[in-house]
Amino acid sequence: MRGRQLYVAMAGLLVLGAVLIGISGIPRFKDGDGLDGVIGGIGWFGGLLCILAFLVLAAIAVVRAVRGRREPARA
Repeated sequence: MRGRQLYVAMAGLLVLGAVLIGISGIPRFKDGDGLDGVIGGIGWFGGLLCILAFLVLAAIAVVRAVRGRREPARA
């Protein structure tokens, strides 16, 4: 991913992760059995995976920014 696409993907993952974690916090899904419990579990673990992917992309963005500053300016 290059430039702006990286930041758009990061924002999308952060929003999706927040929505999924929010879904898992709804009492019906939080303490549910059967299908409700499955939906709550998908929300929780899906949200955690989205946040993890966001952190990986953030680390990539930081590394690229540091490498960009280290390279000497070309004429």
